[in-house]
Formats: sequence, C-alpha cells, structure tokens
Amino acid sequence: MWLDHFKNITSYHQRPKRRKVMEAHTLFENVGATWFSQQEDLVKEVWPILKHELIQNFTHNNVTQTALQQLRHLRQ
Repeated sequence: MWLDHFKNITSYHQRPKRRKVMEAHTLFENVGATWFSQQEDLVKEVWPILKHELIQNFTHNNVTQTALQQLRHLRQ
C-alpha cells in the first residue's frame, strides 16, 4: 500500500526516478529506515532497483521473514 501511495504522489508531481529514491528515503521509518540503511549503494541510488527490493522484502509473503531477519540482526 505504501508503495502504491508513493507511486501515485510521485507520478502526480512528475518526479524523476533519482528524486524518487531521495524522497522515499526521507519517508522510511523504523524497520524501513533500518532496512534502507543496510542496503548497497546501488539500491540507495537507482529507483527501479529500490522498488524491486522493497517489493521483495516487504510484501505480505515476506513480512514474517523480514521481521525474523530484523530480530536476528538485533540479537547480534
């Protein structure tokens, strides 16, 4: 839902892909912010790659897996 909402807003305002990455980064909170900070530079710079990674890591099928990964990371 977040990604759809973000897509609608950035499309309406005709944001270039590079700016989408910067704007998305400022909106991430909690798990999303932690996840983003741990990503490779390419994910942090290229919108299609960031979008793909968001879908891979935060769709409903992966929410439990992502939460477990975050928990394991916190334990370390």
